[in-house]
Amino acid sequence: MKRCFHILLLAALSLAGCSQERSRAVNEQSAAGQKDYRQMIQRARTRQNAQNTLAQMQEALQSFQRDMGRLPTNIVELVTRNYIRTIPALSPGQQFAYDPALGLLTIQNVQRPPDTLSPTLPDAPEMTNRPTLSPQS
Repeated sequence: MKRCFHILLLAALSLAGCSQERSRAVNEQSAAGQKDYRQMIQRARTRQNAQNTLAQMQEALQSFQRDMGRLPTNIVELVTRNYIRTIPALSPGQQFAYDPALGLLTIQNVQRPPDTLSPTLPDAPEMTNRPTLSPQS
């Protein structure tokens, strides 16, 4: 009877240990999932902000065209004619693209040149006081 009890106790303890390991693994996966979820939410907010900014700029373009009878030559003209206060800032890696012939305004993703992605270290200065080895006599 005692032997059976000890076996059951040992089995229960080993299962409890496995449960803790599984629980730890689930918690780690959950933390990773939360991080992915937060990044997804941030990307959605960034996209929504860009869409709202684009809609405001397009509205200013339409107002300009309605008032002036022509399209602006560039989006800076919207600022100089007081249709907008400033050109809104976009997320890093994005810029406005405006076609004055069609009055089409879009947001483009811009790739940075490869040389700006990985900065290089400046060359090390030459050592002027190098020790010299002299032959021993």
